[in-house]
Amino acid sequence: MKKQLLTFAAFALLGALKAQTLMPQVVSSSGGSGQNAQGSLDWTIGEPVTATVSDGNSTLTQGFQQPTLSLVTAQNENNPSVNMLVYPNPTADFVTLKFDNVNESQFNYKIFDIAGKLVNEGRATSANPNISFLGLASGTYTISLINQNAKTQNISIIKQN
Repeated sequence: MKKQLLTFAAFALLGALKAQTLMPQVVSSSGGSGQNAQGSLDWTIGEPVTATVSDGNSTLTQGFQQPTLSLVTAQNENNPSVNMLVYPNPTADFVTLKFDNVNESQFNYKIFDIAGKLVNEGRATSANPNISFLGLASGTYTISLINQNAKTQNISIIKQN
């Protein structure tokens, strides 16, 4: 009997030691988490108790979700020397470049999706002024047009099916 009681006490002690694993938890009305190749997002709605205190040098924010700010900026360079018309916008299949300056009759182009991923690139000339959007999903794209003098013009295009 003494041996069985000692065995039971040992298992109870091991179980109690194992039970001390802590997991972060929050009491809120709703929330969730999402992740893809570009990043992740965690959110809570209705977290009942939060406060932010600052002494000028340091800031303390209470609560389960802590704010993190990542700022990405892009400069839209508009060159008056790169004059052209890009149409139609929105498009379903192609956009056409209409060159205003005879000296500017050849451009390299790069097409980026809304996440900044390069999806197509090539060369457009006055002899072949069409840029294909076939095979791309509906959405907003940016065409970067680079002339022979390395001047860039960025144009937003909406692709519709």
